[in-house]
Amino acid sequence: MRGFATIRFALPSVFARQLAQGPLILVPGATVGGDAAIYAPVNAIGAVRARLRAAGISAWKEDVGYGAPRWWRVGIEKGRASRGAAGSDDGLPCEARRDAPPLFNYQREALAFACARSGSHLWHSAGAGKTRPAALFLLSGAGTSVFVCRAFARDHIARQFRRYTTVDPLVLEGGLGGAWIEKETVEIKKRLDEGVRIVIVGWEALPTWLPILTQLRPTRLVLDEAHRGKSSKRWNVVRGADPGEVKFEPKANFVAAAMQLTRLRSVEQRLCTTATPVKNLRRDLWAQLDYAEPYQWGNVRDFRRAYCGADTTGFNGSLVDAKDGSNTDDLLGRLAHVVHHVPHEVTHREVPPLRREAIRVPVDQQVFTGLPSMRDILRDAAGNPARLFELHLMRAAARKRAFAVKLAVEQVEGTRKVVVFTGRREEVATIEKAVKSTAGRDVWVRGFHGGDSDRKRDRLCVEYMAHSGPAVLVATTDAAGESIELQTTDALIVTMLPWTPGAVEQLEGRVHRVGQDRPVTVFYTIAKRSVDEQVARILIDKLPDVSAVTGEQRMAAAATTLEGLEGNEQRLLEELAEKLAADPSSKWEEMERELGL
Repeated sequence: MRGFATIRFALPSVFARQLAQGPLILVPGATVGGDAAIYAPVNAIGAVRARLRAAGISAWKEDVGYGAPRWWRVGIEKGRASRGAAGSDDGLPCEARRDAPPLFNYQREALAFACARSGSHLWHSAGAGKTRPAALFLLSGAGTSVFVCRAFARDHIARQFRRYTTVDPLVLEGGLGGAWIEKETVEIKKRLDEGVRIVIVGWEALPTWLPILTQLRPTRLVLDEAHRGKSSKRWNVVRGADPGEVKFEPKANFVAAAMQLTRLRSVEQRLCTTATPVKNLRRDLWAQLDYAEPYQWGNVRDFRRAYCGADTTGFNGSLVDAKDGSNTDDLLGRLAHVVHHVPHEVTHREVPPLRREAIRVPVDQQVFTGLPSMRDILRDAAGNPARLFELHLMRAAARKRAFAVKLAVEQVEGTRKVVVFTGRREEVATIEKAVKSTAGRDVWVRGFHGGDSDRKRDRLCVEYMAHSGPAVLVATTDAAGESIELQTTDALIVTMLPWTPGAVEQLEGRVHRVGQDRPVTVFYTIAKRSVDEQVARILIDKLPDVSAVTGEQRMAAAATTLEGLEGNEQRLLEELAEKLAADPSSKWEEMERELGL
């Protein structure tokens, strides 16, 4: 822990405010009367003393600070540790590049907040630059740290580390198993012998690499896009040979692997980052909170009873959540101790404005060939109302492909760079081919979807960002809706409409980001006499035409996350999905039959 006591992340007033918010496990040093200071619970003061001795510090003083009797202040009087791997005078780890752009104030505050807690969350809006404070958080401690992200974002995260720090991270590829893993493990061990500070791994590959990560004994973890691990399905029930003998074994999925990783005894601090902690249901919060603070939030059933108003009125006695939740004030109070959030108007204060346009596409400009059939939709949905609703949106998006091509060509004729988000993989190739044949050879046109490799997606995003002339990038929302940067974009054309505020946040966050140097326009295309009209009435039409925020407050704030997302708009969308599930032959299908399709 060399240099642990010399880290300076914030002024004492910041620590005083953090102390007022709730218990901290360990706060790195701040400047107090020329001496460094560490705050720790009384029952942890022995560990603090041991770390100071290990750092070569032979003398210090202890007393109670800030009127909080359970807290101790350890001021370094002499023998102060040298400023090495842990930190320096500017409050950043020594591995941070001093020639990089300075951190924004909210990023510095987020870094101090995370370093002061054993488990914390950054709920910043999409495009706010959460990766950089998360990277510095990992480097602020000793030993090896692990950064978990979306698989296709691994190389992008590695570039962020190289851009802002002097560290060359080790990137673990996806889990193919067998001899490939054995060969890769040999190479990894060579790197580990040389001393690896940062390991980057994809969520999807966690089950494969968990044994290696366990051997690394990481001290800090970052779970990026933590909502990816929202599932509570972590355990298998295994019945023994004897009657009544039951044991639980972790499932072979990435949420179970993430759970095991966060529970390693070597891990001292954990950080979860996301722009949309609650994408649909309040109970999705439980897994994320449990990752950051293992065992502190009980099991998922306890959480649902306490904060989701759940009771056993469902089929076979299953839990059913109340739409409005329960004990919201208590939940918000607990979240205030572990969640750092910043309003969007603060994070995007220096970013050029975003403008939105909702364009109604008449029936005579829609394409009704190559649409998924209602039979296929009902089969794929399998009684899931939300999935059924998304498939209807995909169907509506396919009808707008010709209009999207026309709009994209109009934009590139003005030497603009355009991103087109659609729903189905088949639409990517169709739109890409049509734009190429219409826009001409001088226009850069590429596309990718969820079936393409991570390398291809990352390469195309890098090429698009670097291209200086007119360009069109076509992608599905599932492949490009999160964890990528496209801030050199002039126009975003959305054909598959997002149906939750969180989805709007993520889509717009790809192009409206910190580092952007140009205004951007988002075109929401709405197919008349389709399910799009319902989404537009409930959500899209309520978005400001020219704004830096999604609504009056951002979803990143704890209050709006729990109250705004589960407000009337979300309930109306749920009712619409239920209506479609109960009556699949809706007016949109009737309209198509009227046209003889």
